[in-house]
Parts: sequence; C-alpha cells; structure tokens
Amino acid sequence: MSKRASTILTHFPSGLPYEHIASRVTRFHIQSGNLSSLVTFQQLFERLPFSLSALVQPNLQKLASRLPGDARDNLDFIEIKSTLRPLFQQFYVGTEHKSGPKSQSVRWIVGEKGLMKICPHCLIADKEEHGWPYLHRSHQIPGITTCWRHGAALLERCPDCSCPYSLPNQLVETAWRGCSCGLNTKALASRPVPEPTKHEHQLAQFAHDLIEAESIQLTRAQLAQLYRQQAHALGMQYGAFRINRQLLIKRVIAFFGPALLSRIDPAFRKKRNTGWLKVFEEKSNTESPLYRHILMSFFLFRSYKVFREKAIAITQEVSQHDNLESSKEQEAANAADKLFAQLEQAALRYHSDITQLWASHTGTMRRLLKLDPAMFKQLENKLQTMPRRRKKIQPRVLTAQLADDDQLWAQAIEKAAKQLYEANDWPIWVTKNRIIKSAQSHMKKKRTLTVDEYPLAIGMLETYAEGQWHFYARRIAWLLHSLIDTDTPDYVIRTISRLEYHKCRAVIAHFEDCPRGTGTSAQVVSDYLARRNISRDWSGPDPTREFDNPGRSYRLRTSRAGKKGELAPRPYAKHVNQLKKPATSTSPSTRG
Repeated sequence: MSKRASTILTHFPSGLPYEHIASRVTRFHIQSGNLSSLVTFQQLFERLPFSLSALVQPNLQKLASRLPGDARDNLDFIEIKSTLRPLFQQFYVGTEHKSGPKSQSVRWIVGEKGLMKICPHCLIADKEEHGWPYLHRSHQIPGITTCWRHGAALLERCPDCSCPYSLPNQLVETAWRGCSCGLNTKALASRPVPEPTKHEHQLAQFAHDLIEAESIQLTRAQLAQLYRQQAHALGMQYGAFRINRQLLIKRVIAFFGPALLSRIDPAFRKKRNTGWLKVFEEKSNTESPLYRHILMSFFLFRSYKVFREKAIAITQEVSQHDNLESSKEQEAANAADKLFAQLEQAALRYHSDITQLWASHTGTMRRLLKLDPAMFKQLENKLQTMPRRRKKIQPRVLTAQLADDDQLWAQAIEKAAKQLYEANDWPIWVTKNRIIKSAQSHMKKKRTLTVDEYPLAIGMLETYAEGQWHFYARRIAWLLHSLIDTDTPDYVIRTISRLEYHKCRAVIAHFEDCPRGTGTSAQVVSDYLARRNISRDWSGPDPTREFDNPGRSYRLRTSRAGKKGELAPRPYAKHVNQLKKPATSTSPSTRG
C-alpha cells in the first residue's frame, strides 16, 4: 500500500449549498466524535489548530491531498465551492486564491480580520431542510452585515455574554451546540434585533450573487474602465476622462449613510480616506480591499445583472482594448528607450560590463528587463562589443589563497546582521558597511574582505544586506505599528520617518492594511513584511515607476530652468561666486 493511500480519509462531509469550509471541518469533528480540536486538525491538516475564519485559509492543500482523487482537482473544488475564492476572482484577475506551494496565493488582504458570522434563521431552516445546521460562506464576506436570504442582522457575538462565536485557533461549534452561556439557536432567532436598511439587505444579495456566479475574468484595465464608464454615466464626470471624486464620495455617503459605511469600511470609520478610490485606477485597483470593490460595485450598478452585462460589454470591446494596449506598449517602449540610454551612458563612462551594471544600477536593470526583455538582450550584446579600458597589469599571485578566518568572519557577519535586524529600536539601514563595522567587534583583528580570500564572508554579507526599499518598508511598518494616535495624518508620518518624500509616500500607500497603534517590535515588523512577501531585495510597490533623483543628480522635468531631462543647473551659482570674492574696505587704515 502506498504512503498516500494509507493517509486517505475514510470520510469527510460533502459541502451543503453555500457552506463554508470552517463549517465542513466542524461537522467532521462532530461526526468523528473527537474529544479535542487538536485531533481533528492533525487528522485533516497534519497541523496544530489554526484559525479558519480568515479570508484566505491556509493548509487546504493538505486536506485536498488526503481526499480520494487528484489533489489539485480536490483543492480547486474545495476553494471554489467552500471558500471566498470565486469572489476574489471577480476583482483580482491573475491572483489565484490557492494554498498550494506552486500556486500564486492571495497572501495579503487589505482590511481587518473579521469574526465568523451566523444567521439564526438560516441555522433553523438548514436543519429542517438538510438535517444539519451549517455556516454559509456568503455570511463571511467582508463588509456584509445582513443575511441575503432572511434580511436579518448577522451575529458575530452572543447577545447575552458577548462571547465571539469564533475564537482564535478554535472550531466554530456554536451553530451545533449553542453558546457556552446556554443560549440556543431558537432562543437566539426569537430575539429582537435592529432592522437592517434596504440598501444593507440589497448589498448582501449583490455580494451573494457575485460569489455564486461565474467569474468574468476582467483585467485590471478593464475593471478600472468598467468603474469609470459607469461613474460617467451617472453624471460623476470631471472633464473628458476624469472622475469627480468629491461628488462621488458625497453620493456614496448619502446613499449608504455614515453609520452603515462605518460598519462596512474600516478606513472610513477611522477617517483614513487616502486611496479610498483606488478601485478606479488601473495600477492600484488590485490593492483595494475586497469590501471596497463590493461597496463601489453595488453603488454603481445596484444589481449583479447590470454589473455582468456591463462587464461582458467591456470584454467585447476588442478594438478599444487594443488601442489602450497599444498606447501602453508605446509608453513602455519610450520608457525602455530612456532606460537603455541611461545604462549605455553609464557603461561608456565607467567601462562597465553587464555584471558591473547589475551591481551599480540594479533598479534600472530590473525595470528594463521587465519592460522590454528584447532590448535588455540588445544591451547585453552591445556591451560585449564595447571597447574596454585597458588596465595596467599588476604583479599578483595567480591563485588566491583562502583566508584561514573566512568561516569565522562569515559567522561574525551573520551574528552582527541578525543583531541589527532584531534590535527593538529605531530601524536603521542595514548596509554592507554597517554589518562589517558591527562584525568587527566580534573579531580580534580588522580585515579587508575580498571575494578571492573571503568568499564565505562576502556571500553572507550579500545575503543579509538590505536594499533601500526594504529599509523604507521596515521603518514605515515600525512607525505605523508604534503610533499612539491611530488617526495620525500621513504627512506627519512622512516627517517623522525622515525618508525621501515621494518614496515614503508610495510605501505608506502600499501599507494601507498595516495595523496602526498595535505595538511594535522587530519581530512584529518582520512578521508583517513576511506576510506581504517583502524580501531584502524588494524593488518597491511599483518596480516600473521611476522616481526623480534628489540632489545633484536631479534632472529637469520642465524646460523652465533648462532643457528638459538634463541635469539641473547648480542653484545660485552667481551668488556663491560673489560671496567668495574678498570684501573691499572703505575705511582708511589707522595703523600708525
């Protein structure tokens, strides 16, 4: 018998209509008669208990591999029928909601982590119809506060004891066994609750239709175009192509009401409206949280039928889409030409080859490779034929010998780098020089490290040194976690960070989901960056975006002070020269 055959589950509950994966796992726990959730999680996932109330459930590939049939097909079926993956696919094209190691996971979700929600009326109706009460996935959609079927308010906590129905790393057993205080489902359904508004119920129906419908597979450009066209059709147009954002926000607030918006959108509740309308921008609409896409889609279209008709019409506009793509290709080509010229100029000036350009112009090389791989290959071929500066031959040993303390230096560098990253203090830029200076305190003698003599130490240095973008991310994440006032404006954060203005602004906008004021430490910041897949060689929120170089390398963006694109002239040069001239004395000498 094969190893996989020996681990196949003898039974696992089939999904009931609209059932959430957390409900199926809990039903397995009850049917198996396990005394603790630890046994259940070991049987299904081979893991310690973890939360199943998150928007993206981890370790589902383990469960899929233990069911009969192909593991990949099982995983797809579970995620399509029992998770929020179909809802993500309506708005996040190319962002597969997978848990497998080879799939592209949605590992960052902008917004708050919610609790599991239940509708007592659905629990009673499901038990009568299917023989089992269970949890609906439509009720777990972020921002949804009402049952789409009964129009009743969804409950996250027991109204008597305020105990949440989903505790951290625990199964949700309230639907079957009632609350610990003794309040059962029938008594809960008979309790009077505030009547939801008309738009609140319609929003829940709209979200349910979205998650149960087949994905239209809109691209980011098509999704932004869909939103803009509908906003223009509703009279919220500013100029020929832009959106009247102030009018749009006023209408959204008037339509939903401040109270409902505060429950749906945490950013609105905290008065953090920076980037609130990113859904209309092609480059950033996939960064917007799921509840904001649902909120804006319902406001613009009011029903899923209209949304689907408009979306299909967008996908059928082939010629317009081709024109849009051609204009983008032209912009990318112009940007690639500019990058090619910069790299060619640097290679001619410093007599650099392709390896040296990667070391000195890493960001520019990455952007060129991403924008136009063919032009990158052209640059590589041109560098091979470019004449090199003739170097004087110096007498040297043909075969370099490895230093005896190479291993010791590698260990010292690793120890020093970890101490720098793990320091619970104001984050500093962990550069190669800083690591070496810190490592020298662990060594008896100072050394000049070369690649020939210290390959292990140099390799360790390359591993632990961080790029500028990673340093910016660490400092901004530290600041956001350590805020005392969670409503601190972004301009204050930029001032305190002491980072370059435009790059700092881009990182803050990218970290819209970062918890504020929750307390900080080096481990907290490291865990957050790991969840966002931000490594030490991170190339920034948008690798294709170019930032103006500050200081003497700044190039003119307009022609007011010189030719556009050239280096800026030195400011006040005439005044500086005048100040350097010796002052003439007007009083006669009194020396006698």
